[in-house]
Amino acid sequence: MKRSIVVFLLLLSGVAFSQGRPAAGVTRADFWLALGKMKTATDSVLGMEQRSNSKPDRLNELVTRSEIVTALKGLLDHYQPKFRVAPRPSTVVMKAIKARNPVAVQKDLTTLVKWGMVAPVGPLVVGPGDNLNSQQIGDALGYFFGQVSLLSHRAIPKWTPNIEPQDGG
Repeated sequence: MKRSIVVFLLLLSGVAFSQGRPAAGVTRADFWLALGKMKTATDSVLGMEQRSNSKPDRLNELVTRSEIVTALKGLLDHYQPKFRVAPRPSTVVMKAIKARNPVAVQKDLTTLVKWGMVAPVGPLVVGPGDNLNSQQIGDALGYFFGQVSLLSHRAIPKWTPNIEPQDGG
């Protein structure tokens, strides 16, 4: 009995230790692969022309937050003509953006936050470092493409009477 308790506690401490370590970053190749698949699917749903994605160099290096911001801003510009509704204004924490990001991406990041395309104080905006792990990048891409889907589709009053009443009021 004592042996099983000791083994259980050792296993439990090993799991806790491994969860406390930060996950490894994501390579440029993996990021562009995921982004390309998401873009292809979204373009197809929105009936947009399929453009080939440019491949960055140094594919085995870790992707940086600045690169992700630049890529997402390019996609925002690409999808804006398909938006059918205006987004609700999002709060921009300029102090966080200016403190944690290079000047070159601050304008793009501010635009993404205003449009609600990225979390106002999420890992893409404030760090913790220059590289994000796979969960953080997945969250950022999910947040972005979720907002694209919200902005590019209008609710049908027949199916959403509480959102858009049929009488137009």
